[in-house]
Amino acid sequence: MTGKNMNYEKKKLSALIIMYLPEIMLSFMGLIFLLWLSHAALDAYVFQQSGFFDHLFPAEIHERIHIIIILSVFVAFAGFAIVMRRSRNTEKLLTMERNMTSGYLAVMNSIIIMIDTERKVKLINRKGCEILECSEHQITGKDWFENFIPERFRGNVILTFNTLIAGSIAPVEHYENPVFTRTGIEKIIAWHNTVLRDEHGKIYAILCSGDDVTEQRKNEEKMRHNYETETAVNVLLKASIENLPIEELLSIALRLIFSVSWLKFEATGSVFLVEDEPDVLVMKAQQGLEEPLLIACSRIPFGKCLCGKAAAEKKIIFENNVTPSHEISYEKMAGHGHYCVPIISSARVIGVINVYVKDGYLAHQNDVAFLNSMANTLASVIERNMAEKKLNSRITFEKLISDVSAYFIKISPDDTDDAMKSSLKKIGEHLSVDYIAVFKLNGKMTKAAQLSCWHSDSVNATAFPNEMHAVDYPLSLQALAGFENIVCNDTSRAFGNLEAEKQLFLSRLPAPFKSFVVVPMISNRILLGYIIIGAAGSARTWPQEDIAMLRMLGEVFVNALERKRLENQFVQSQKMEMIGRLAGSIAHDLNNLMTPILGYAQLSLNHVPADNPAHEDIKEIYATAERASNLTRQLLAFSRRQNLAPQLININEIVKEMEKMLFQLVNKESTRLETFFDNSIPQARVDPGQLEQVITNMVVNARDAMPDGGTITIKTSYTNAGDAKRGDENNVPQGQYVLISIHDTGTGMTEEVKEHLFEPFFTTKAKGKGTGLGLATCYGIIRQSGGFISVQSELGKGTEFAILLPAAPL
Repeated sequence: MTGKNMNYEKKKLSALIIMYLPEIMLSFMGLIFLLWLSHAALDAYVFQQSGFFDHLFPAEIHERIHIIIILSVFVAFAGFAIVMRRSRNTEKLLTMERNMTSGYLAVMNSIIIMIDTERKVKLINRKGCEILECSEHQITGKDWFENFIPERFRGNVILTFNTLIAGSIAPVEHYENPVFTRTGIEKIIAWHNTVLRDEHGKIYAILCSGDDVTEQRKNEEKMRHNYETETAVNVLLKASIENLPIEELLSIALRLIFSVSWLKFEATGSVFLVEDEPDVLVMKAQQGLEEPLLIACSRIPFGKCLCGKAAAEKKIIFENNVTPSHEISYEKMAGHGHYCVPIISSARVIGVINVYVKDGYLAHQNDVAFLNSMANTLASVIERNMAEKKLNSRITFEKLISDVSAYFIKISPDDTDDAMKSSLKKIGEHLSVDYIAVFKLNGKMTKAAQLSCWHSDSVNATAFPNEMHAVDYPLSLQALAGFENIVCNDTSRAFGNLEAEKQLFLSRLPAPFKSFVVVPMISNRILLGYIIIGAAGSARTWPQEDIAMLRMLGEVFVNALERKRLENQFVQSQKMEMIGRLAGSIAHDLNNLMTPILGYAQLSLNHVPADNPAHEDIKEIYATAERASNLTRQLLAFSRRQNLAPQLININEIVKEMEKMLFQLVNKESTRLETFFDNSIPQARVDPGQLEQVITNMVVNARDAMPDGGTITIKTSYTNAGDAKRGDENNVPQGQYVLISIHDTGTGMTEEVKEHLFEPFFTTKAKGKGTGLGLATCYGIIRQSGGFISVQSELGKGTEFAILLPAAPL
């Protein structure tokens, strides 16, 4: 041990001796006194020399009584000193303990509060004041329960306090309840309580320690909310991949919403979707709704009632009492509130969730967050379901179109009409429409005849028009000719510049459509007709995919019709070729026979005097033979066996030279002949004599078709192959043509007449009025000249023949 340490130990020992000197002296004096007593007792009782007190206070002691008194005073002083020091030490300890307790209460991170049996606050620490946002004097002496416990919990908390005061339950049990702060905010405190008893064991107060678990409970509640929200979302997403109908998925979504434990919704609500009709909500799933609402709320336009308002404004609508503001109500409807949550996808409202709450319910942000989460999930589920539905529909539609196309290829052209009707039925049922029809335009685009149609059982399509006057819809016709679709999703709404035509169209239907689509049928950039589909029950939004498929269907129909036309044309040309050959053979032989007859008849007329009775007979024979010869020439022209002498001529000049003769042919006061010439037309290579015969024949036919008079118009013009596709003559080769049109305002003709118009010996004139070879001859001459001839005619509206002759190069 070092010297420094030895000095320290000595000083420490000296300090200890000085500190405990009174005890040492008192102990020493006590030891001497005990020795004295012991010596006196031994002498008196053991050695029996004398009595005890004689030995305790011998005579010499009496002589030194002052010494004993001094010693007694000294002993008393020492004892008093010890008692005083012990008292000071006790006071110091109490002060230390009090300071330590106060410090402990001050630094504790928990609220400490002592409540007496009168429910008054006797003590509260600094943390408690901080939590309650009050000073100590604002709390102590106050009734704890009346001032700091929310009313809805007060009864239960007082009951627990009374039970603790009565000693009926263990004081260390854990309790939680909210407390009011000075600013009215509630904080959740987790309490541990102990009872305080007096010296008699009587409970005089409860000491409570508590921790502020508000944030902890909020976090726990948030975690629970998130967990239940994620669980509901996951269950819904899992259900969405099970290929369930959308109605069932929406019902599952409703059940999930009502199964969340922390939500205070009523188990009543519904889910709406926007389907075919734009801006209209359709109820697809519900739970707990009364029968009157199932009917009244089956379809809700945007903006109507709370659900429609949520859809129109694209935001959550909350009402805690719908009775005053509800547009849709029924007798004895109970008071309630609503959350109406729009389901939005890509900024477009696709549905609305409607959830009932109790009358007077207060909205909570947690409700909104959960409902938004479910709405967002439903949006993805609905979009996925709709996308799958569209994909499946498109695949089905494409296969259907493919099957229809393949079917048209397999069948005979004669079965085209039946195949078309069967195809329309399949397409109509697939698209869930009420009406679908195909119309074909005439050459002038003035009328459209219905080729085929199909209708659902809910409408009577027999009352729909079989023919449409295209001239009444010029703007629509212009749009279709420009390859545009006409799409009307809702006929109750304005339809732009087509509104007037839409109203006219609907007025001519027995059951006006709520929605319709018209798609053009195009061939070689020419509008041939159109397909109409209509929905009579309700408005709907027509998907672009369906419209595209309808355009494809139109192409299939165009190809089928073209195939049928070409087939018929081929059959007709074969028939005409056979007739031509027969007629040519007969005419050739007949012409060979008629030549000597005419020669001998002429010789006989020359040798037989005019006054001879036989002269008239021979003259009649000659005239008859000449007519037969003319007939053979017509047959030869029809069969294209007649030799033509084509040459470059100006068509205008030919017609002008014929004008006088043509006027004489017409020769009626009520009939006019008008001519219009295009002076810019080029020359054409044709036999002028044969062309004159064609024009004459057609003017005579036009005159005969107007028994009550009218106007015959002859026009010349210059056109190209695209413009020359008229009527049934759609196979005109590419090139430039001179067009001669001959139009009359006569009686017109039926489709059946037009089909046989150019056949030899076919005539509509009375017996003896015509041979039926005129138009057949015209047809033969024009075709032999490399040209084309077609006709356009409507019963009661006249006829127009169009002659196309190849133009000579300019």
